[in-house]
Amino acid sequence: MAKIPGLPISDLLRHLEVESRRSGIPLNEFVMLLCDILGESRTGLYLRREECLNHAQMDLLNQYLERLQQHEPVQYILGRAFFYGREFTVSPAVLIPRPETEGLVELILSQARPGMKILDIGTGSGVIAVTLKASEPSLMVDATDISAEAIAIARRNADNHGCSVHFFEADLFPPLLEHYDLIVSNPPYIAPDEYLTLPPQVRDHEPVIALLAEDEGLDYYRRILSHSPRPGSATCSATRYFFEIGYRQAESMENLAYEAGFERVEILKDLNGLDRFAMID
Repeated sequence: MAKIPGLPISDLLRHLEVESRRSGIPLNEFVMLLCDILGESRTGLYLRREECLNHAQMDLLNQYLERLQQHEPVQYILGRAFFYGREFTVSPAVLIPRPETEGLVELILSQARPGMKILDIGTGSGVIAVTLKASEPSLMVDATDISAEAIAIARRNADNHGCSVHFFEADLFPPLLEHYDLIVSNPPYIAPDEYLTLPPQVRDHEPVIALLAEDEGLDYYRRILSHSPRPGSATCSATRYFFEIGYRQAESMENLAYEAGFERVEILKDLNGLDRFAMID
């Protein structure tokens, strides 16, 4: 895309609207970048519509737009994303939080009681763990991730929101044997054949380690459930488990849970009416 010249904001917005239609990139993403450069809200942006960007601002906007044209997610360009009404730091080391996952948090909060101990497996940027702690400060929250970079970002997010969460760099379970009231995980669940069909914004930019799972996308569910015996055994366990799942994985999730010795599986739908969450005990 040719560099955008210095224009009044009103003309610039019209130019970006044309570019949005041409590229198929949502206009909202172009506007987010412009708001960030000006340090303005959308309302403030339109109130300043007769102003022009200075040279430094124009250079930065052109850099941003070039990255956007390469299908880089706007959240990575800005280094932040919003989840459950809060701002979180993100980078290409962590998955961008999805709106669907807010439904998982709501489900857990509906079942959690003050003082419960919760483990978040595969925490990524920490949005689930931090949101749970911020929403109910009496909860005791631990979180794990195999990626040191992800753990560093999750810790930063916890600090930014004044939340005390214990983070462990670990493959699934923390090093100490614990019993938790609740274990939650939004693990990788994209099967290898499905991964190839993902849009370039996801496939080419988000961390494959946070997306791809073998065994038709079921590998991490199987590992968590098979290594989570009932209370009293010498490993991590919980009274109840919560998972985000792929919308076509409900039957497989039920079979996995029953094979692992669990007695009850409830599949719940997201706001789009798709099977999205599993509650197991």
